[in-house]
Amino acid sequence: MPAEPASAALPLAAARRRRLRADRARQLADLLRHQILAGGFPDGVLPLEDALAADYRASRNTVRQALDLLRGEQIVARQPGVGNATELASDRGPVYLKLSHLPEETIGAVESILHTTERPTRGTFHEGRGHDYRTHDIEMHISEIGLCGGHSASGVRVDAHARTTVPRLYAAGDLASVPHNYMIGAFVFGDLAGEDAARFRAYEGELPADQLAAAHELVYRPLRNPDGPPQPQVEYKLRRFVNDYVAPPKTGAKLSLAVEAFTRMSDEIAGMGARTAHELMRCAEVSFIRDCAEMAARASLARTESRWGLYHERLDHPERDDQGWLHHLDLRKSPSGAMEFTARPVEPYVVPVAEFAPPAGPERPLGEVVLVPVATAGPRDEVPAARPAGTATAT
Repeated sequence: MPAEPASAALPLAAARRRRLRADRARQLADLLRHQILAGGFPDGVLPLEDALAADYRASRNTVRQALDLLRGEQIVARQPGVGNATELASDRGPVYLKLSHLPEETIGAVESILHTTERPTRGTFHEGRGHDYRTHDIEMHISEIGLCGGHSASGVRVDAHARTTVPRLYAAGDLASVPHNYMIGAFVFGDLAGEDAARFRAYEGELPADQLAAAHELVYRPLRNPDGPPQPQVEYKLRRFVNDYVAPPKTGAKLSLAVEAFTRMSDEIAGMGARTAHELMRCAEVSFIRDCAEMAARASLARTESRWGLYHERLDHPERDDQGWLHHLDLRKSPSGAMEFTARPVEPYVVPVAEFAPPAGPERPLGEVVLVPVATAGPRDEVPAARPAGTATAT
């Protein structure tokens, strides 16, 4: 095949550079958006472009493009002499979703998705508050970090054929570790999984009786305890623990408290009650949320660095460590049932990125994560002496 003329290669190279710069700008805009909505800039003012470029190791052009994207979303606004003031913290806040200017056909299409496929209870929620997309703007608020699945950058490890590390077991969509999969990812990876799985005959052996019994118990247990704690109450408590202790900025102490809280909640979740099939499904979902929350907390404890801006900001480990932590964290269940971690080096990027050069090397076994001792007075060798009369205690 004849070589491509140099004159033709130059425009192609320039186009690739523009696409790469645009991708970086979108990634930076995503990080800044989450940090703004989470209150990461309490004074309502973003750092200057030079400072943002240094903090996020990006060029000024990339920073400028990211800010332009956020200004287009009305999340930031430029104020002369001040810089980029955040919309949420300004006198224009809070932030609202505005649909009232759209034609009826578009609003109806949005409702058909949000109120059925996406969130069947959303329509009832707005109706109970007298909200209508045609007449009301809907207040928006960031309430919880992403845990597991395609809406974050985690999930079940898969290869290019959607295969997991368990032979003949596949994962696709939000479950798989393909960032920002969403529905299109479910379709694409579902097709890849089906094509690969079609090479095998159906499993004909006996399934493990103990695993079947455990799955049956997980699903149907709430029906035997209909007067137990209701699912919405338990789920609300669980999500509050996530927001209070796992959401960034993170510390080892907060993450350790989170693990302890999630461990305690196992018994509470096991006692939930249900009376209908829908309640039964939601009870099982709460159990999965707890599992994901514990995995997220332990993984954040294991990663002793800060990375991805808001997503993983460790106040006790504020520096990014590419040499030690430009790695995936693989989590597995040990024979004893404990969560064990392995640091797996990131593979070389298809399109090289100058700021990120994945280090080569073998996987690094980390074992179980060690919790930080918190909320204890420590060991005491002898009984404390009585206070002299007339002394006061500090409050």
